[in-house]
Amino acid sequence: MRLIAVLSPRGFITARRKLLSLDSKAVALPAPLGWRAWPLQKLALTQLVRAALPSGCSAVLCRGPVATALGLSLRDADVIMSVGYDGRGAIAAEWIEYGLAPSARWRRTITFLEENAVKRSNVRVSVSQRLVEHWRQRFDYDGNQHIVVPCTLSQHHPRIRPNTKTIEAHRREAGISPDHIVICYSGSAADWQSLHLLDAWLAPIIASRHKKLPDWNSIRRSRAASLGPVPRGGAMDVNRRLRLPS
Repeated sequence: MRLIAVLSPRGFITARRKLLSLDSKAVALPAPLGWRAWPLQKLALTQLVRAALPSGCSAVLCRGPVATALGLSLRDADVIMSVGYDGRGAIAAEWIEYGLAPSARWRRTITFLEENAVKRSNVRVSVSQRLVEHWRQRFDYDGNQHIVVPCTLSQHHPRIRPNTKTIEAHRREAGISPDHIVICYSGSAADWQSLHLLDAWLAPIIASRHKKLPDWNSIRRSRAASLGPVPRGGAMDVNRRLRLPS
């Protein structure tokens, strides 16, 4: 088994170093062309991935529609026998809703790539049954060759089940009064996280206790200042604690 990652040329060295620190046998490849030149990009990346495949490899599991397009090209060329699509969300819908596609052409392209990944892969991994239903409605997927894996965690992720004493100790260390309300959010501040929905959900709860609603725009600016810019095409997880005085 080998991990092959296609990385943006921006910050490539740093990203490659981090990848190899997690898996010394991984292969990091730079995307040689801009995504606007997708046909040439696909051709170049397919050849790079082909060269990086371990000897005797017959199947690949691809994260997202773009990676799956490369896998399907390798299968069409009889380089491998099987392609798995790891679908982490409704990609085309997210790109269109939040304006992530660089052009109208790419909105059409990402929709085509996702449909192709859903329909032509040998097996599919979905984060939820609702996503499978989305595939059926949007792309007329009518198969059953899929599994649902709600989330993915690294093997290094510790299983922490804090008890009451541990929680109270951490609150004291952080200077949080026992009667203070603590709201914890783990995730990014990207638009697709829909923080405005969290805002709307929290508003009546906080208002009922005469609390001031957090300013999410300020939180985003604070995150940017403390963590620095997010690399193009990358993702950054954020753990943010909000203290609300009683």
